[in-house]
Amino acid sequence: MITIITVEEWDPRNDEAYRPFLVDKINNEHENFVAYGAKCGNIPCGAIYARLTKCDEAENLKANVTSFFVAPLFREKGAGTALLNALKHRMNEINVDTIGVNAITSQENIDIMDKFLQKRGFSPVKLLTEVYLFEPKVLLEKNKIVKLASQCRFKLPPKMSFLPKNLVKPELFDRIKNKENFDYPSVLSPFANEFDLDDECTRFAVFDDREIVGWITAFRVNEDAVLYRSLFVREDYRKKALGLAILGECIRNHATKCTDKIALYAVALDNLKARKLFSTCFKDYYKSKKYEFEAFMNFR
Repeated sequence: MITIITVEEWDPRNDEAYRPFLVDKINNEHENFVAYGAKCGNIPCGAIYARLTKCDEAENLKANVTSFFVAPLFREKGAGTALLNALKHRMNEINVDTIGVNAITSQENIDIMDKFLQKRGFSPVKLLTEVYLFEPKVLLEKNKIVKLASQCRFKLPPKMSFLPKNLVKPELFDRIKNKENFDYPSVLSPFANEFDLDDECTRFAVFDDREIVGWITAFRVNEDAVLYRSLFVREDYRKKALGLAILGECIRNHATKCTDKIALYAVALDNLKARKLFSTCFKDYYKSKKYEFEAFMNFR
């Protein structure tokens, strides 16, 4: 039997048909994205979504694919190829220089994506982070270290406050953006938000209302999960349990205000300190492990 796959560009009229296949929250007024949905006959079976950003001072465009999914029943029937070809054709039309694929999924799916993408001109997949799924309430009930952290039982430096983003002075953010007396890996930037997700319970450690000395970022993924993306503490505060305290504050807030949401904790593979913190707090309590990966294709 011949399988007929059709592809159509996303618009508000077919939003509900393809939304189950998309991680990103599509904004009808947001012009800097391209998205397509695929059907097998009349059945929606997959979608691809790419955000468009300027990648240099010459204003060359880059497309960052953050959702690319085909339902298992319809794989190896041409739906993934049709979606990617539609995107590539559109990228050629608008003179995009690079297509990047950045997503979070299982190692099994990454292996499949790696073979699929390399056959179509992409670089080999590079793993960026380990991503663990866990239930915050379980941590608060069973993990003694997390329980102590969430109860603020660690002795913190005087004049230390944990503040949400909207209560931090803008000039303090400017110092962090400019890395004034404060260096940190780009992957752990408190402003990194590749998926353009809504902030959920990000917290900043602010000393004496004068400087930011650490943070943990937390974003809403769809409607049922919170992604803890970056955890960083300035080096001179790392031996004062500040990392655990920030983490405990976030988990306590999550368990109180986001009772219906699971938690995803992302650990950069090259951040050995964060991975050690994770092994101390979570290693016996996570439900599953996934990975964030990226791959690229250059057009010019």
